[in-house]
Amino acid sequence: MTALALPIRALRRARRELRHLFVRLRDHRQPTFVAAGAALPAHARFAFLDGNFVGALAADFPEFPDVLRQQAADALEHRFDLLGSGPTLVAHGVHCHGVEGIVYAMSQPVHADRAGNWLAGRINAANLAEAQRLWRLVDAGYVPIDWQLDFKSGYRWREVCWHRDIRFAHRTGVDIKVPWELARCQHLPALALACHFAAAGHAAYLAPQVYARELRNQALDFLAANPPGFGVNWACAMDIAIRAANLLLARDIALAAGIRFDAEFEAAFAAAMRAHGRHIVANLEWAPRHRGNHYLADIAGLAFVAAWLPCDAEVDAWLAFAAQELIAEIDYQFHADGSNFEASVCYHRLSAETVLWTAALLAALPPEKKAALQRPQRHRALPRLRAAAQPLHALPGGGGESPLRAR
Repeated sequence: MTALALPIRALRRARRELRHLFVRLRDHRQPTFVAAGAALPAHARFAFLDGNFVGALAADFPEFPDVLRQQAADALEHRFDLLGSGPTLVAHGVHCHGVEGIVYAMSQPVHADRAGNWLAGRINAANLAEAQRLWRLVDAGYVPIDWQLDFKSGYRWREVCWHRDIRFAHRTGVDIKVPWELARCQHLPALALACHFAAAGHAAYLAPQVYARELRNQALDFLAANPPGFGVNWACAMDIAIRAANLLLARDIALAAGIRFDAEFEAAFAAAMRAHGRHIVANLEWAPRHRGNHYLADIAGLAFVAAWLPCDAEVDAWLAFAAQELIAEIDYQFHADGSNFEASVCYHRLSAETVLWTAALLAALPPEKKAALQRPQRHRALPRLRAAAQPLHALPGGGGESPLRAR
């Protein structure tokens, strides 16, 4: 290490902390929600997920319809089995069993009124009005999920806490990955697939709209109770990226089953996807050495968001950046024989599936998206996006309006 290395690192750290202070103050004073605009067009990127595909799936795996039906039933009941929890009902005020005798009783019951008054005191003031508006789109009688809860230990984070102020590994028996795993929304594609099997008349399935409405309600529930940048579920870019991909894929599968969502939901959904993209870009988990599946997931989630949202300077830059970085990370993270540098079977599988899904997405881009990759503007945007992927998580200065907007 040279004599200048420590002062340079100290200066970088000071710049990073100043940047975080500015963004923290801004996010507390201004709404972090993206204003809802136009709804996403009702077309599917993964169009092969149709009735014929589902029929072939049931024929090749006869047990699958029953397994899926149970998964969908659990999702309807808000019952989740994650990270060794066992099937657990997740709601505000539930009793948690604890971990090795350690139990936290932090989740309190709520009266989830239609107006959204129950969100006051939970959501920061700048975001409260939009959170309540989103909640009012949820169907009457829906019971909200407690998205901030480690439903193994009972420990609960707070919706009002800014994402960089979230603490973890500070209490015995508490696992931050429990709410993270739930908020990845990996159960929502199962609800969407259930729409297909229900429409095909498989035994013991409910009507397709039952699963579609639950998918819609859970998505709105999450959006209302988790403003961008606040709460435990905005603390890790990888989990945010995975959530974005799952939300988009679930919507895609439901559309392929003939489901059509209302315009208000679609507009809120599109705005949420842009918020996810901005947060990922501003918090990329890049490092010059030893980066792995987290960064790979970041760029995969960004690719999903950019593939779905309508073309504009911001979205086109995301798409170009994600495509470029995917190729670079395949070369960096996978050896010539196909093995993965993390030397873990589980991580190898995770990274390989991440690459396969993202590569399939990019290969099937519609003409307007492929054309966006060729526009000269995207080449000018890439240096800024590359700068965002540095350890400082900060944007370089510069005049004019940047297509990259940090959150």
